[in-house]
Amino acid sequence: NFCWGNTDKPDRLGGLVRASRACYDIAKGYGVPLISGKDSLNNEYSTGRKTVSIPPTLLISCIAVMDDV
Repeated sequence: NFCWGNTDKPDRLGGLVRASRACYDIAKGYGVPLISGKDSLNNEYSTGRKTVSIPPTLLISCIAVMDDV
């Protein structure tokens, strides 16, 4: 699940793209599927001259088969 600020802003969109690529690389590297969820991509609030954006957050849920440990 991606929770991000306003992706119309190049820096926010760039961070989302980099996080997505890293997520892909890690999933492929470990050979585990990721469970998809809902995105939330405009988490900003403007009041007067100030805009507040949430910190970019990526929640990862995955499944894998493991030997008995």
